Amino acid sequence: MTHVLIGVPARAEDKALWEAVPGCEFVYDEAFAAQNLAWADVIFGPVPGKKLALCTRLKWLQYPFAGVERYCLRSDITFPAGVTLTNATGAFGPRIAEYALAAVLGLYNNFPQYRDMQRAGGTQALGMPLSLHGDTVLVIGAGDIGTAFARLTRPFGCRNIAVRRTRAPLGEPFDETYTLRELPALLPQADTVLCALPATRHTQHVMGAEQFALMKKASVFVNVGRGSAVDTDALVAALQAGRPGAAALDVTDPEPLPANHPLRQCPNAFLTPHIAGLSFGHRPEVTDYVVHLFEQNLRRFLAGQPLQEYLKQGTIADRLIENME
Repeated sequence: MTHVLIGVPARAEDKALWEAVPGCEFVYDEAFAAQNLAWADVIFGPVPGKKLALCTRLKWLQYPFAGVERYCLRSDITFPAGVTLTNATGAFGPRIAEYALAAVLGLYNNFPQYRDMQRAGGTQALGMPLSLHGDTVLVIGAGDIGTAFARLTRPFGCRNIAVRRTRAPLGEPFDETYTLRELPALLPQADTVLCALPATRHTQHVMGAEQFALMKKASVFVNVGRGSAVDTDALVAALQAGRPGAAALDVTDPEPLPANHPLRQCPNAFLTPHIAGLSFGHRPEVTDYVVHLFEQNLRRFLAGQPLQEYLKQGTIADRLIENME
């Protein structure tokens, strides 16, 4: 009998789906009590890193979100050797891509400035709005989110450029594929830059002063990956200098951004509090995706088959950036 600990909110239909898998015994415990962690062969949920040492029988952890930096970047946490880790990449791309497209179109049309003007009682026009049609879109991190965003820009006739680990062509919805080392030659071409990188040692401050200085004055920068990919102080200076012309950020470094941070005072910056991809337990389509992903993976696990979104211990960061760098 395989012991399965469910550490996420579970609806009646979720329990019915999982418990139809033969050969399993289930415990539902979102608090991750010590006795249940020691009992479990399989865990579905965000186990606190400092409790991993209690998981003495654990063979596989299904994480319900995409970013697993809590397990692979913190020096005070060691993920158990020999334990398989899977995440929920694929659940969030479409929703976050919609946010990114809305942010680009809003910035192109000066919506944040017009909102400020509305409150101040102003009525003057802010000049000709930009158009996304025929623009060059640079996607740094051509994984789930980046690919979904490029699909949305296709109807606008955009030239979509992917930046990832290798130059192997991705095909639709991308026209060209390059590596991160080629970023300096790509940034001056881009009208819109989408950053959708995870937090790894390879992606720290990918966008800094040198990179922002290469961007067009009328360009737009959007970050929906992790805040650590951007040097925040450099971005403030860049926005003040007009390169890029505007930025939309759903993630920041630090996060949350302090109330008195100068980035908040940049009129050409639009900030949201990490809400672009409301996660498991919040959006029904995301929750349904992850619930079924776990059910399918549980059957694969019991059959000794490879799991979906497999992150092998010891190479977690490398797996995360295989489509990014």
